[in-house]
Amino acid sequence: MGSIRRRLLLSSLLVLAVFLGATAVALHRAYGDSAENALRARLKTEIFALLSAAELRRGKLELPQDLPESRLEVPGSGRYAEVSARDGKVLWRSPSSVGLNLPFVRGLAPGRESWTRVRADGETLLAYSFGVGWEVQGGAAQQFTFSTAARLDELAAEIGQFETTLMLWLGGAAGLLLLTQMLILRWGL
Repeated sequence: MGSIRRRLLLSSLLVLAVFLGATAVALHRAYGDSAENALRARLKTEIFALLSAAELRRGKLELPQDLPESRLEVPGSGRYAEVSARDGKVLWRSPSSVGLNLPFVRGLAPGRESWTRVRADGETLLAYSFGVGWEVQGGAAQQFTFSTAARLDELAAEIGQFETTLMLWLGGAAGLLLLTQMLILRWGL
């Protein structure tokens, strides 16, 4: 009787470990993808906020002192932005990027976008660049590339916190399921 109970318990434990392991991997991947997509959406929103705040006066692009995203004003905040001309010349940088040489994609055609992972000052950043065409009086259009970036360590910390919570909950569920299986086997055999 003990041999049957032991074999059933070991096989249940193996099935439970495989099932919960696969569940943990699937949830981790889904959460990681969701968190990165949310960051990408925030970076796009920052670009459009900068676009709405920018003005073209006498052929010169101007951005306000008070930026729509407050983290762009604080040096070292982990959020960076810049605007470059068609030829790649940097026209404006956010105050947060003081002292950094950010390798943004420049010279994009209007409507084109680029996602890149870049390294700057020992940090890995997710960068988004978007090409814009700005018509001025007289029919001539000027082209600009608006770029923004965010540190990926914040994303990694968020995913790490989720992993910890996930492992605690799945570990507790595994223990509870194993205990329940042991009681059912004892009662059934």
